[in-house]
Amino acid sequence: MSCPKGDQLSLGKKFLTAKSHEEGISIRESGLMYRVLRAGRGKYHAAQGTPCTYHYLLQLIDGTEIQSSYELGKPVVDALDGYISGFSEALELMVEGDQWVIYVPSELAYRSRGMGLIPGGAALVFLVELLEVHGKVDL
Repeated sequence: MSCPKGDQLSLGKKFLTAKSHEEGISIRESGLMYRVLRAGRGKYHAAQGTPCTYHYLLQLIDGTEIQSSYELGKPVVDALDGYISGFSEALELMVEGDQWVIYVPSELAYRSRGMGLIPGGAALVFLVELLEVHGKVDL
């Protein structure tokens, strides 16, 4: 999507507003939105600095795929440090076995600066599956 930043921001807000009215969408005070596709049975949450194993698919709101661990054929094993705040916030809410679609407004993503294939002002959509939390944080 090669729209100017202002257009990306406007398109993202319209997209997120429409999503907010859909059944099954949870909205956080921060503006992060998510839909639980599968509720896990895990009892541990990830926290900042906690290593965890997860699969993800990152898309723009028009469906353009940016990155995918599924496509690479193996999940990510990494600590929750240095990610965009919307992604980190969502993973900290999830338990092992959860699979969510996360809708991240620009303010919780790359804001006006963008990053690589992600244009400035873009809202993002993630499919995330939390497979394992290696550093256990009780509920």
